[in-house]
Amino acid sequence: MRLAEFLWHESGRDWPDVIVEVEELLTHAIDDVPGAANAFGNVLADTGQDQRAEEMFRRAVADGDPYAATNLASVLHGRGADLAAYDILVSAAKNGDDLAYQILGHNLDQAEPVWAEITAAWSGARPADEPPQLFCYIRGSWDLDLTAR
Repeated sequence: MRLAEFLWHESGRDWPDVIVEVEELLTHAIDDVPGAANAFGNVLADTGQDQRAEEMFRRAVADGDPYAATNLASVLHGRGADLAAYDILVSAAKNGDDLAYQILGHNLDQAEPVWAEITAAWSGARPADEPPQLFCYIRGSWDLDLTAR
């Protein structure tokens, strides 16, 4: 996994060669290395292979990777499947995912009962002695179309 990250970020090698090698390394790692399916999903998403990325993120979510749900929601949101992304974000937030909670906070009216439900679950799922993480993202990049909700 570390070699894949090195090749991806640091090697300076030709992009197509790096991609092939990183994909091969991560393909071998996904069965045995925690976080590898999520990392592979990120590589696939970064290279425009959204369908394969979605499959990897779904696998990572099923394997219990706490960082994969928001990545899966991002792929879905990117293709306009905002209601599906919303469902995933709600589930992730209720399980203590700070980024999912933050995204929903920008998309929901905080006077809605669903926001109180999400907040209560999120608060209960987080370690009480750990402050929430804050994330920066481009304003509007996570604007979900929830009109059909």
